Amino acid sequence: MVGSTRVRVRLFTWAGEMLLGACCRRPGQEHTPSESSQVIAEVTRRRLFDALSDTGAGYKDGVPVIHVPSASVPQALVDAADHDARMAVLVRMESTVMADCEAAVLACVSVEEFRTIGIKVMEAWRAGHREAAACLALAGAEEAVFQVTGVSRKRLDDSGRSGKYPGLQRVAARGALPHWGVESAALLGPLRTLYVNYHPERNDPLPTALSRHAVFHRLTLDHLHAGHSIVAIMLMASMFREIQVYCDDALAEEHEQG
Repeated sequence: MVGSTRVRVRLFTWAGEMLLGACCRRPGQEHTPSESSQVIAEVTRRRLFDALSDTGAGYKDGVPVIHVPSASVPQALVDAADHDARMAVLVRMESTVMADCEAAVLACVSVEEFRTIGIKVMEAWRAGHREAAACLALAGAEEAVFQVTGVSRKRLDDSGRSGKYPGLQRVAARGALPHWGVESAALLGPLRTLYVNYHPERNDPLPTALSRHAVFHRLTLDHLHAGHSIVAIMLMASMFREIQVYCDDALAEEHEQG
């Protein structure tokens, strides 16, 4: 999906257009409370993305910032000193993040299968089965990730380059380039750490950020702790909601064309 011009343009401009639309008022016009809160939330998301990014090293920590979380969570994450502190923020604000993820999932009315998976994840989470919810969320998120990025599941793509997980890392790295815009970089940023090279058969040390390979190939609760479990569910909600936005855009384009 990200391969299409429409989606690339939308990813590059959606927050900028919202900010301009809400901020650029004629004399006498005022912000509505909802518009003001949206502007504040998006500016905070940008700050969070900057806080989680290193020039030349890309994105770190693997925390989604697009579609979820909302409200005060991004600001608390910005203020946190390091990875462990950010994980502690997510655990401390778990009920808020849970509500944000549930709202994102329920909004996915055009993608029934993803919505159903998301609802089951949320049910497990609310029942206290956080780690089980995270495993289902990560499996569901991976399918959504391939759809959003358009990366081939084959070992080699049609151009002969490595596909699948190396391909996802390439897309995530490309998303961090300035010409893609901060919104697409932030959407795809968590994939850089999620798919970082990790070989348990070589006794590689566990990655610091949530790792798909660590969860599926050498699962330990030291890695799938409370914070990482919440990150996995946030990633699912972020990617599912992005696909719904794509569907909304496609439907609007059809209507425009009559």
